[in-house]
Amino acid sequence: KIFTYNPAATDAQGVVFKAPVDLTSLAADEISQTQVTDLRSGNPAGGRAYLTGIIDYIKGDKSNEVRKAGGYSFRNRLDENEQLFTLGALVHSTPEYMGKPSELYPNDIAGASNPLYSTFVAANDEITERIPVVFVGANDGMLHAFNAGTTSAGGNELFAYIPSFLSDRSNGGNGLANLADLNYQYKAYVDGPVSVRDVFVKKNGGVTAAWRSYLVGATRTGGNGLYILDVSNPDAMDVVDV
Repeated sequence: KIFTYNPAATDAQGVVFKAPVDLTSLAADEISQTQVTDLRSGNPAGGRAYLTGIIDYIKGDKSNEVRKAGGYSFRNRLDENEQLFTLGALVHSTPEYMGKPSELYPNDIAGASNPLYSTFVAANDEITERIPVVFVGANDGMLHAFNAGTTSAGGNELFAYIPSFLSDRSNGGNGLANLADLNYQYKAYVDGPVSVRDVFVKKNGGVTAAWRSYLVGATRTGGNGLYILDVSNPDAMDVVDV
């Protein structure tokens, strides 16, 4: 599951990172025009097929790399030992671990009439209720969330998030199309710090506040902005959590 954000929608919202159905009429639950323009900048005449190809490439598909002689000649992702890699470089983003809620809050910090913090802690025990996760930003354009448990699923990726402002080149974004360019030069993308804290907050304009775990991340020189995700249920992440 890979998500991004559409700030241009009437109700700005999280969306799935995939090609829109109709490039002439983008829906609110699809990627923005700014992202479409950025992703097509390497082939402006390319239609939806090209856009799908480069989006799939960014998501890890290898079929259109030069060495595969596919429909598009995207750069090969091989390291100095000719070993395949798709995860971008981890440079300035320090991995952030999230397990059981563990803030040193007074139990009734949200007010006597609101849920106690201890209730939230008990409901999110990392052994029985909430999967422990490691979050880290990478210079492939994504924040990655990995299962940090000790079961056989440990190490699997739970979801990823692409900050939409990376595509806003007019406001300092480095642009995702560069990732597939044969003349690719390293650029920062999701290269900043990540922090997870428990907060008592109303979500997405809701009327009822509740305890949640929110992630706030930066991109350093990847673009101008911050991103915030509700990671309270990392194994059930959806667009409403962006």
